Amino acid sequence: MKFASLVRDLALIRAPERQAELSRLSHARLARLPEATIVTVVRGWFELKADGHSDADILREIEGRRQKEYGEESLPGDLTLESYARYRLRLEHPGEEKAHDAIFVMQAVHRASQVIGGTYREDTEGATARGARPGAMAVLAYAVLIALIQGVFGLVAAFGSRATPVSPAAALLVAAVALLLLLGAIGYAGGTVWGRPVLLAGLWGELAVLAVAEAKVAMGAPGFSGSLVPVLIPAAGAVAALLYLRRRHREFHSPPPR
Repeated sequence: MKFASLVRDLALIRAPERQAELSRLSHARLARLPEATIVTVVRGWFELKADGHSDADILREIEGRRQKEYGEESLPGDLTLESYARYRLRLEHPGEEKAHDAIFVMQAVHRASQVIGGTYREDTEGATARGARPGAMAVLAYAVLIALIQGVFGLVAAFGSRATPVSPAAALLVAAVALLLLLGAIGYAGGTVWGRPVLLAGLWGELAVLAVAEAKVAMGAPGFSGSLVPVLIPAAGAVAALLYLRRRHREFHSPPPR
């Protein structure tokens, strides 16, 4: 929904009898309405959310800008998206008392969040409208390394003529896990719906493969190095990726502040 259309929608919540008048207002005049301030506040909030900022980060950013933009006017004690919108309305539109009404602001912020939130919070934890998140790119880089090292080893061990310490079936499984991990990381960074579940399956599969390799090393199985470093490094990467996915999932699906 375009800016002017959303401002009109919010203005109709406050004054439904003004529908004919609002339909004739120019973009410039709509931009001077209190509802335009609400749209600006909500859009800024979701832009920051889309860039990976948590609610706490956004509130700190607002506090940091307060003195520069509004002097000594203190912020609300219970700072939320709604209370911040009312704060801005009182300062920027002091003569519009009806626009300061708590119920109106709650309804307007909710409506704007539905529209704007749908633009910035599509089914993607790993990507925004501007591209993949830095964390998702780090997971993708890890998956590429695993695919290049473990995937190639598995395919060579399965189809090569030289003897290897693993059976062809096990080697194929190792390669399949690496490729599954890479596919999931690509999907996640691309913002697809299927990316996260495939990536999770790949990461847990990778940890299972590494656990078997660690056991082989511990038992001194033929063909396995006596050092655990080649196993522990990729395992640490998989664990770090799982922790990142868990944090992003919780942040992305947390309800908007009320």
